[in-house]
Amino acid sequence: MAMAMAMETTTTTTRRKIIVDTDPGVDDALTIFAALLCPEVEVIGLTTIFGNVPTAKATKNALGLLELAGRTDVPVASGSPCTFTGEEKLRIADFVHGDDGLGNTGELKPPPTATELGVSASQFIIDTAEKHPGEVIVLALGPLTNLAMALKEKPDLALHSIVCLGGAFRVNGNVNPSAEANIFCDPEAADFVFGGSVDMHVIPLDVTQRCVFSNMDLDLLEAKGGTLGKYMKDISQFYADFHKTTYNLNGLMLHDPTAFIAIVRPDLFFWKSGPIRVSCEGIAKGMTVMDMNKKVWRGPNQWSGRKHMKVALEVDEGAVVGAIRDTLLSQEPQKLYYSMK
Repeated sequence: MAMAMAMETTTTTTRRKIIVDTDPGVDDALTIFAALLCPEVEVIGLTTIFGNVPTAKATKNALGLLELAGRTDVPVASGSPCTFTGEEKLRIADFVHGDDGLGNTGELKPPPTATELGVSASQFIIDTAEKHPGEVIVLALGPLTNLAMALKEKPDLALHSIVCLGGAFRVNGNVNPSAEANIFCDPEAADFVFGGSVDMHVIPLDVTQRCVFSNMDLDLLEAKGGTLGKYMKDISQFYADFHKTTYNLNGLMLHDPTAFIAIVRPDLFFWKSGPIRVSCEGIAKGMTVMDMNKKVWRGPNQWSGRKHMKVALEVDEGAVVGAIRDTLLSQEPQKLYYSMK
């Protein structure tokens, strides 16, 4: 498949600093482990948000996953329990990830000894961006609530970029035909962030649902991935069962890990740029619409004047899945960082 390059592919030896904004979540857990194992990035913090589980459970899971990986040095900041507009979030994806978010495998043993930071997720993002201006990528794996709050507080937030798992542009959603789950959970936050000043690379269902781990991949993780590999296989069983009953798929979609690979291998994706809006009410609540720039509009519209963001619309799925597999097995196929400019 011919891949069009939308980004300059200069290389650097500098490890990219990332904050993972997450709602763990089975595929979040795989992504956190991949990011910790990947030599091209430095995980400098986790921030948590509702989605797959409530925010408090997401924070507990994040602390436990770091403990399991032997990385309690990575700080965790708990995010908002409510949406950008202050609504309580009652809907969680327990039918996808289990009541505990980790495949109904029970509490992490031993329980995490580390504790969350005493600042909010949004404040942690602001503080970290000020400490490392222009260097930090936020990998947003859940609703964009924390980022919306940070950008509301500091519109000129000096992040390098936001890599966002979310949206459905040329395919149906996964909550309903119009909306993807992360955007649907807080559409006002998403629309605000898409209209902000920070460069974004959006990884939607258009590409993530094509990147699939087979049961053989899970068996390989169990056989060769050590303690973490066995754990990843265990927590993935519930998630794989959901894919079987919902999609008749013998495997599991790698939504969150695919977004991570877009940081280190953006050349594996075809990107299209344009302003993005999110529908915030009605039957199309959560729908993401990008102006594809195929015509000159007569007069301004509600997309006018917004920053053009990059959206991945095609993917070399075999290469992405291979990169995820190799990273989780600590077998990095290449050591070049492709600069996201």
